[in-house]
Amino acid sequence: SGLPLSTILLILICYIIFFNQNHQLDSIAILPFLNNSQDPNMEFLSKEIPANLINNLSRLPNLRVVPRTTVFRYADRESDLVTIGQDLRVTSVLTGQVNFIGENLIIRAELVNIKKDSQIWGDRFERKFTDLLEIEEEITKEISKALQLHLTGEDKAKLIKRYTENIEAYRAYMEG
Repeated sequence: SGLPLSTILLILICYIIFFNQNHQLDSIAILPFLNNSQDPNMEFLSKEIPANLINNLSRLPNLRVVPRTTVFRYADRESDLVTIGQDLRVTSVLTGQVNFIGENLIIRAELVNIKKDSQIWGDRFERKFTDLLEIEEEITKEISKALQLHLTGEDKAKLIKRYTENIEAYRAYMEG
């Protein structure tokens, strides 16, 4: 009497597979950041920082990153994050804000688990504009940690790939 051991094992394996798939954060949409500065000339940062994060994270083979051209349609944020995440079929959404106070660039970012409607990571970065590349790298690393991505050494190197060290050249590139 009772269930055979093979049936119990099959049920257990199916449960584990379902549980892991149901809770894995394996996709992300990075929305344009809000420009909280009074300077309209800084609007480019609210789009270029997320675009750079999209580029950085899209180098990872096990993470589906929604392309900029798709996700930037949600710039007005008329919908809540859960609805946006469901529309884009992602498990997580990153939002943020940029601001300048004096010489300091302030970036706030938060990562939301769409299935649970809960924040899984957030931080505030206040540094000089010349540190923008480091801030972007730090945010990228923090996102990969929060998503619990298992990165190889090669994956980690891909995350911090820079095309220039010159911040003025980088700024000119971002401004178009």
